[in-house]
Amino acid sequence: MARDPFDVAVDQIRSYGAVAVLGAGLSMARYPMTRQLPTLLAHALDQHPSARAAVAVELGMDDGPARQLLATDARIAAGWRALEAHDRARVEFQQAVARHDGDQEPLDAHRALARMIRARNIVYVVSFNWDTALERAYEQYFGVPLPDGVLSKPHGDATDPSARWVLPHEDGIVTEDVRARMAELASDRPRVLLVVGYSWSDPAVVDGLYEPVRDRWPITTASPSASGPEAIAGRADEVLPRLADALGASAEVPGWLHVTFARRRDIGAALFGNKLGPQDVDACPSVPAVGIAVEHLRAGRYAVITGDAGSGKSLAAFQAARLLNQDGWAVVELVNQGRATGNDVHTFSTMRGPVVAVVDDAQAMSPEVRREFERTADDNHAVLMVSTDRVSGAAHSTIDVAQAVAVLTDFCRTQRADIEPRVAAMDDRVGQSIVQELYSIGSRSRPKRSRRGSSCSRSAVVTAGSQPLCRT
Repeated sequence: MARDPFDVAVDQIRSYGAVAVLGAGLSMARYPMTRQLPTLLAHALDQHPSARAAVAVELGMDDGPARQLLATDARIAAGWRALEAHDRARVEFQQAVARHDGDQEPLDAHRALARMIRARNIVYVVSFNWDTALERAYEQYFGVPLPDGVLSKPHGDATDPSARWVLPHEDGIVTEDVRARMAELASDRPRVLLVVGYSWSDPAVVDGLYEPVRDRWPITTASPSASGPEAIAGRADEVLPRLADALGASAEVPGWLHVTFARRRDIGAALFGNKLGPQDVDACPSVPAVGIAVEHLRAGRYAVITGDAGSGKSLAAFQAARLLNQDGWAVVELVNQGRATGNDVHTFSTMRGPVVAVVDDAQAMSPEVRREFERTADDNHAVLMVSTDRVSGAAHSTIDVAQAVAVLTDFCRTQRADIEPRVAAMDDRVGQSIVQELYSIGSRSRPKRSRRGSSCSRSAVVTAGSQPLCRT
């Protein structure tokens, strides 16, 4: 009895890895297919009347709204030809596609592909789609862009709408860099060619991608109309998540959380004394310990930030990690802060790098586990420990209260117009004199009572890490 093609694909991809070829069927649930693109085509032609007039001339019609000119498939073909010949209209169309792409969220299919790429089940992707859904899915999961060299988009890319894309009426192409990469992979060892939502309708694409591996690699096709012994019938949003799950390609790592910096909030959370995290790194000023930690991480892949409880150590750690993230490092943090085990250390050491671990509440861990973390540091694994314990060593930096107060004082002065009304709203005892009195902070040992009935100290404005402005 023949095995289920899905099970065969799982075994083959697990054994050999896959090269994915992506067509429009991957994104059909949310992105316009070829038959929906004329709406954007009409928009571009209406924005550039000379291109629209060329359509009218070719059709022997009076010029008018593009949607009326493009009323049939035959007329739409004239529209594409006009777009091809008029660069400004072409760029207008591509910019409209890019704007539409930016408004969409990745689908489950894109997220599943991202998981399989991270798990190295998929080693290379050739996408004939313009959208950036796969790239955004990967970054939403893992906080970093797709690894270099993993994705090629020979027909165009919504991140570059000024480049010349391959339009729907034009012949498909396989660029020389794609051919070279495929030849490199084919010479190495067999892979699985995983074809999703693509019909092999372009002779140049068949010649460049299919023919070189047809008799050498297993070829699995996934689409609603797929048929044959190695075909998986079903929508991409159904097939790819099942495939990722069966391969164990999870976005979750036991004991760890991927940190992303996509979400942001303003300084209000810090002023109110909320616990600060990755979403606050841009709004809050950095203390000197951040720069020192980054230097240690870049040089030796290991750093320790220490300070008193509530001094802002965790925020400083995320600010340091963010700087490495901008260099292309993924960032992870422990799920159970202060309770790491040897298994957590091992899991981190096997993660795809480059990746930096933020290990908070390190003072609560055993010395053995802390030493294990330090020993995992290598070219692709960096460790940033956060502790209330004062430790010695070249990789150590302490949050100095006096320096932190000076940094925050300067910040409050430069952001006075924003901060004063926020503080006044939280504490009606504070008036317009707050910034002038910042340098006299600490001179009053007994805080006054506000009319809200809480005991408030103006020093909280510049000394709060996780400490609230007002303690009830």
